[in-house]
Amino acid sequence: LEGDGKRSNRSAIGAEVTVEAGGQTYKRTVTGAKGYLSQSELVVTVGLGSATAADKVTVRWPGKDAGPPQTWTGLKADKQYTLT
Repeated sequence: LEGDGKRSNRSAIGAEVTVEAGGQTYKRTVTGAKGYLSQSELVVTVGLGSATAADKVTVRWPGKDAGPPQTWTGLKADKQYTLT
């Protein structure tokens, strides 16, 4: 998943992503770096195991003007999505 925060930061740094698939829940946070003088890829990758789609993806965008969490359903596995 790749994020684009229209009402908060454009890179979605700090966004909290929750993916529900196959009875499991996976949580990720978009981070810009993990160490001194480093940069992390802004794409959130989630392995779904044997599930062929995410039942539900919820994004809590960062920032005071981000609005309520957004939800997507039925996103198929083995694809890259840009969530705006």
